[in-house]
Amino acid sequence: MPKDIEIVCGRYIGDDQPCFVIAEIGQNHQGDIEIAKQLIKTAKECGADCVKLQKSCLKEKFTTGALSRIYEGPNSWGKTYGEHKEHLEFNIKQIKELQDYAEKIVGIPFTASAMDWVSADELESLDVPFIKIGSGDTDNFPLLEHVAKKKRNLVLSTGMQELWVVEEAYNIITKHLASFVMLQCTSAYPTPPSEANLRVMEDYRARFPKAHIGLSCHEDGIAISIAAVALGAKVLERHITLKVNQHGNRSRNSRRADRRAADGADALRELLNELMLIRRLLHWRQQELFLTAKVDDGITAL
Repeated sequence: MPKDIEIVCGRYIGDDQPCFVIAEIGQNHQGDIEIAKQLIKTAKECGADCVKLQKSCLKEKFTTGALSRIYEGPNSWGKTYGEHKEHLEFNIKQIKELQDYAEKIVGIPFTASAMDWVSADELESLDVPFIKIGSGDTDNFPLLEHVAKKKRNLVLSTGMQELWVVEEAYNIITKHLASFVMLQCTSAYPTPPSEANLRVMEDYRARFPKAHIGLSCHEDGIAISIAAVALGAKVLERHITLKVNQHGNRSRNSRRADRRAADGADALRELLNELMLIRRLLHWRQQELFLTAKVDDGITAL
C-alpha cells in the first residue's frame, strides 16, 4: 500500500481519503488571462480540489522546424505552429499572477503540468504543491528523473504508452519518491466508453505498490469518471472549459482536442455532486445494522 501523500496543504491522498479532483484548464483559456481567471473561479465554485494549467518553454520543447511549420485552419491561433503555441502560452510572470489569484483570492490550490526541464524549474520556483507530467512525456525519462529529484509531489499520466514504458517511469520516480500518483489515461478526445480501460487501474495497483492510482479522463458526460471512482480511483483529472463549442475546439476525430472533451460548469458540478454520493455509498467496510426508527402510534419500524 502506498504511503499517504499530502498533495496540497491539508488534503491527503490515501486509502481512506476521498477522491482528489483536479480541474484541468490546460490551454482552454485560449491565451487570455481573464478567461483563465474565470475558469479558476468556476473550478472553485463547482467544488474541485485543485486547478491546473500547462507550462511549456517552446524553444526547449519543440524544434525550430516544428515551430516554423505552417499551421493554418479553423483551430489555429497563428500562421505557424510556433505562433499558435505562443498565443496559448503564459509566461512565468502570468503563471504567478494566476497562482496568486487562485490561492489568495479564490481559495483553490494551483499547479501546472511541466512540459520540459525549464518549465519544471519555473514551477518549482513558484513552490507549487505538485508537478504533473502529461502522457506525452511519460517516456521522457530524463525529464522524469529531473522532476522526481526535486522531491516534490508528482502526478503522472500514462496515455499512449506501452506497459514497459510505464514500468520504467515508475522505477525512475520511486528511486526518489516514497509514493506518487499514477493516472490511467486513454488519449482519445473524447474517449469512447469502449476504450476507457478502467480495469487497467486494478492492474496498476497490483504492479505499482508505491503509486496511488487514479484516472485522467476526457469522455463526454460523467459515467466513466463515476465508474472510475467506484473502482477506487484516488485522483480524478477532468478538463474544464467555459464553452464546449468555443474557438479551438476540434472535431471528434482530432488527435488532440482538449476543449472538445472538456466539461462546462454544469457537468463538472454534477460530477462532483455524484462523487459525494459515491463517498457515502462506499463509506462502510463492515456489515452494519442500520436502525431507522419511526414512532407512530407506538409502532417502531425497522
